[in-house]
Amino acid sequence: MKQILIAGCGDVGIATAAHFADATVYGLRRRPAKLPASIVPVTADLTSPDESFADAPDHVDLILYCPTPSERSEKGYRAT
Repeated sequence: MKQILIAGCGDVGIATAAHFADATVYGLRRRPAKLPASIVPVTADLTSPDESFADAPDHVDLILYCPTPSERSEKGYRAT
């Protein structure tokens, strides 16, 4: 079975995950408790260079990068 990591799994990532029913989908986000049960949670912050990605799978077949800013401002978008 293919493994897919959606890095920045917000609204767009969750909607996209539904198209990968034949794969294991991992959703990386700051607050993974909001992910649906069909997505394996990975807790991390893409904007933190010291972040641990210990929950991430060892191997993935595809990475979808679709980050969401921590705030909807110029500063938030630039950080992302």
